[in-house]
Amino acid sequence: MLRSLKPLWLASALVVATLGPASAGLDMRGAPTGPERPGVGGCPESTLDVYFRAFDAEVSDEAKAVLMSLALAYLSCDVERIEIDSLAVDSVSPDSTPDIAAKRGENLAGLMRLIFLGRTDVVVQVQRAEDAFGPETRRAQVRLVT
Repeated sequence: MLRSLKPLWLASALVVATLGPASAGLDMRGAPTGPERPGVGGCPESTLDVYFRAFDAEVSDEAKAVLMSLALAYLSCDVERIEIDSLAVDSVSPDSTPDIAAKRGENLAGLMRLIFLGRTDVVVQVQRAEDAFGPETRRAQVRLVT
């Protein structure tokens, strides 16, 4: 499976590197989460926002490629766990119901378990937000905790 994703990873990594993470529906907010929590062995914690298409719970090929490149960057790090917070908005957007948000979180969790070869615990939570709108309602946040 990982071998079949290699060409996809290379092509998507070039797109993201050239056009920026926003072009792939990603937001690489503050890869290091702060000097107060540098992580084990100097590896910083990292957070990545993944956006989904409307009414869709599948992880895009671009997001898969960026998540794989993030995992490659953390090969020598001791990742304690991976936290996934999937956003659900009941009142604003029917494409981000708790059911869809849970499925998005589980799809991301399955992908992260595969990428990290099951060596790291993956925790999924559905977070409810009342004031989010637009693409923000279709977001999940992946956090590597070191």
